[in-house]
Amino acid sequence: AYGKYLGCLEASRNITDIQLISGEKRLLD
Repeated sequence: AYGKYLGCLEASRNITDIQLISGEKRLLD
């Protein structure tokens, strides 16, 4: 269960990074 929890944390962190990166690209355009 702990491993699955860590996996969810990793996934959500990756999603936030992707959202931040795409947001910055939108600002730069």
